[in-house]
Amino acid sequence: MSLQSILGDNSIESFFNEYWNKKVLHIPGEPKRSSKIFTIEDFQKSLNLQYKNLQFPAFKLIHNGNVIPESQITEEIAGSNRGTFKQLSAKKVNRYIENGATIIINNVERLGERILSFKKQLSQDLKETVQVNLYYSQPTVKGFDIHFDPHDIFVMQIHGEKEFEVFDFTNSSQNPTPGTGKTYSLKNGDILYLPKGILHHAYTDKKNSLHLSFGIRHTQKLDFIRWINSQYEKDFQLTDSIRNQDNFINQEESFSDQSLTEIIDHFIASLNEMKENISTVAYDFQNTIEKNRLTDDRIEISEE
Repeated sequence: MSLQSILGDNSIESFFNEYWNKKVLHIPGEPKRSSKIFTIEDFQKSLNLQYKNLQFPAFKLIHNGNVIPESQITEEIAGSNRGTFKQLSAKKVNRYIENGATIIINNVERLGERILSFKKQLSQDLKETVQVNLYYSQPTVKGFDIHFDPHDIFVMQIHGEKEFEVFDFTNSSQNPTPGTGKTYSLKNGDILYLPKGILHHAYTDKKNSLHLSFGIRHTQKLDFIRWINSQYEKDFQLTDSIRNQDNFINQEESFSDQSLTEIIDHFIASLNEMKENISTVAYDFQNTIEKNRLTDDRIEISEE
């Protein structure tokens, strides 16, 4: 399974040219496609086997658009060293599910080797960090209120049906109301691509629903700024105190203009040196990003 395998009749080139970071794409379902990655049976089996290993907030419940507090779905269990720890309570969790709560499991690739394999391939194809979350809802249940996500999403419908209402507005001051957007009814095997910033919300109608959400975290300009900052942590000169001898003798609370100007001048000189060796800088930055992606630095993505 690869990026191309979920794009249907769309080529990778046309996807990036027409949709990537631009607009929503609904790809009609192929049940066999999703079953190669995860099934409702896998979910039920994994939940039974891994139940005691799941911890809040990686496992959480949403009811009426709100996260159920940890205390409401866990119980205190006596540990081996006289202490206690919190464990999910099957009785409490099932009670909320029966009343319409949605299950959310972050980093769900821990529950299935096939999900993990596809996640790695998708990350390699996109050259970006990917996180996989799972959502299971009963019929006639709404998830989060209308919101936007700061990352792209590929929604893969695994079981049942889910309605996604999408609005033309992005993350602006617009305040759309339910029923005024375009609704995509996702069935088993359907894929829905949502660019970051697109306002949307999801809900079930007459059937229960299980879907996976593949969150794509783009390498941002800020990542490069943070990387530059990390390079300066190795600059011994910048570990000197800003306050000089006169500051201490005169008990001056404010920093001198001269000391701050010297720091800025040093910073600018270092940036100019980086600019003169930009090919090497680009190579080092790319290696850092690739290393972080391959070591699977986790990003918290919790919205539908």
